[in-house]
Amino acid sequence: LDLHEQLDRILQRRKGFVVNIDEGSYEQIHKSLLSGFLRNIAFKRNKSIYQGGYNKSLMIFPGSHQFSRSGQWIIAADFIETSRLFALTVATIEPEWIEGAAGNLCKYSWLNPGWHKKTGQVTASENVSLFGLQIVTGRKVNFGSRHKKNIAEARDIFIQSALVEGEINGSYPFLQHNLALLSSWEEAEHKLRTRGIVADDLTLHRFYAERIPENVYDRKTLNRFLKTRRNKQFLQMNEEDVLLKKPEENRLADFPPSLTVGSMKLRLEYNFVPGSDEDGVTFRLPVDVARGLSPPVFQWLVPGLLHEKLTFLLKGLPKNIRKRLVPVRNSVDRIFDDIDLYSGSLYGAVEASILKHFKLAIRRSDWPKGLPPHLQPRFILFDSSGKEISCGRNLKKLIETGPAETSRDMNVLTKQDRQTINFWEKGTYTGWDFTGLPEAIPLCRSQGNCSGFLYPSLIADPDRGHIKIHFQKNPATVNSLNRTGILYLYRLQFPDQYKSLKKYCNSSLTAPSALWLFKGGSNRKKTIDSLLNFIMRSIFRSFSPGIEPQQLFEKNVAEIRGEGLYKKGAVIINDLMNLLRERRDVRELISRIFSTRSGGTFLPRERLNHFNRLIEEIIGPDFFLNRNYDEIESARRQLQSLSIRLERYSIHPEKDAGKEEKLVPHLNRLKSLEKKDDLPDEVLEPLDRYRQMLAEYRISVFSPEIRTSFPVSAKKLQHQWQVVIEKY
Repeated sequence: LDLHEQLDRILQRRKGFVVNIDEGSYEQIHKSLLSGFLRNIAFKRNKSIYQGGYNKSLMIFPGSHQFSRSGQWIIAADFIETSRLFALTVATIEPEWIEGAAGNLCKYSWLNPGWHKKTGQVTASENVSLFGLQIVTGRKVNFGSRHKKNIAEARDIFIQSALVEGEINGSYPFLQHNLALLSSWEEAEHKLRTRGIVADDLTLHRFYAERIPENVYDRKTLNRFLKTRRNKQFLQMNEEDVLLKKPEENRLADFPPSLTVGSMKLRLEYNFVPGSDEDGVTFRLPVDVARGLSPPVFQWLVPGLLHEKLTFLLKGLPKNIRKRLVPVRNSVDRIFDDIDLYSGSLYGAVEASILKHFKLAIRRSDWPKGLPPHLQPRFILFDSSGKEISCGRNLKKLIETGPAETSRDMNVLTKQDRQTINFWEKGTYTGWDFTGLPEAIPLCRSQGNCSGFLYPSLIADPDRGHIKIHFQKNPATVNSLNRTGILYLYRLQFPDQYKSLKKYCNSSLTAPSALWLFKGGSNRKKTIDSLLNFIMRSIFRSFSPGIEPQQLFEKNVAEIRGEGLYKKGAVIINDLMNLLRERRDVRELISRIFSTRSGGTFLPRERLNHFNRLIEEIIGPDFFLNRNYDEIESARRQLQSLSIRLERYSIHPEKDAGKEEKLVPHLNRLKSLEKKDDLPDEVLEPLDRYRQMLAEYRISVFSPEIRTSFPVSAKKLQHQWQVVIEKY
């Protein structure tokens, strides 16, 4: 009562205060008490222990009626310290009252600032503390407006996301002009298959940073600034601003936007997306016209790619022919100048030119198989309304499987689905941020019947350090791309450890046992990349048919972060190097056996070649591409078995031949099927199982002292072959 009278007398002498005649609420009373007892706040750490300011641990005095009734946050009028620190005269408060009462005493920090397109702001998670106690955590705020020290960082993020990447809502003519200019030159990069034309993001960022004030850090401040400038063209880019180097006009002329075939002008699309189904040049064909076109005309591609294609073809010819065309570059130039472009078959024209100039007869079977995707034509078939029906690289197959009446039987996307695809394909990702990404988008015909699905695929872009999303129809292609993409996403979570692992790979491959990997001019970079991919596949194994779920992805990242990516990778590399050393030992054993006499004569050379081929089957140059860590042990056992077999062969070659007869029928079956092209997907898994069984059977025949990893016999092999044939 005395305190109330004293306060009343003081306030009567001050203006602006009105006596409250209403009864004060719990909140009002405790907010006023809070302003005087800020240092006496605490939050419940467990059942009865509270955490106070300055890292004090305390308990409500047991005699208080609040001892077992208090809330998560309390305020105390006083403390007493006996066996421990006790709070006296306590009351429950709400944490949101504290910040308003504390004012400037609060300390603020911000985490994870990032662009938020919808609000046009750089947002961050804000944490607020008072006397060491966290009173607010994870509050989303406008990062730049919260403190002047945040403006510079918010400005950088705003320029990069909103202006460089164009992720800002609203009408900005200068930005539309700049994005269109960049898009046109990015298209030139796709045509010329290079990344060295358009300036990098840092250069584009600098362009904007030099032209807008330091206090522009979100959409609101940008709009305010633009209102002060009558001429907005100072933010428009020209070619000098966006180009690192301008390609020669004649080079771009070799990549025309359209091509005339017969009386039809066909529109062309160019994509430089290695590993994607869209890579290379695409011919857009009306499906009704496509049935009357000759597929060989598309072998020519476009003039800009023809020189590269001819070089690849000549280098892939048999050695006895190729050596007479050296230097290949000169031969390509000579053939290129001689042939009549787009007249008949490319192969026929080149064969005729080689016969004319080099007096060499080239058979069609001499040409190399398996051209790189970008050196093969790709086709999109569409109907009379311009709607796409199908796409692929085998025009004959597309036509045969295409609809009979395209005007009535047409795959279409709804407006919403098109918007969904555009939204996801515009983004770039460096972490798992695919919440809301559809598992599949149905392709529905005009009658409403679903004729297939588009699946999202993750496309890794190591040059730019991010992932992009493309929607594609082929599930097998999508699964392959997603596995590659998700592995790259894992890699992005461990940049420093991955860099160290790459250095370790490089140093490990200098060992003598690994030198065979580089014979024949094999590219060292590709070998290191293959080894790194092998390691990442082995560490981050996944059996998910689509994009790996976020929970699994984050769990794997957390586990490997605890164990150490570099540590696990180094173990795999060491095991691989040990395996390669064993391979070298077996190779040296073969050389030693076949360089000495057995029974007074040298062993036959065809057996030498046979054993060398066996080593290549166990561990060949493609081991890193097609195998995983689980197969190292199997390969090691096969090498051990081969070593035992060689020792016995050197003593009794005739016994080895008798044992080999047991394998011949099974090997012949395998070879007969492996020669066939386009094996159905259903047969691949049982065929791979047959290969594994055959490898174990070989161990049991030649080195029975080595236990097989599973029971195997000629009868079991016969049964598995029947499974393969049924699937085929």
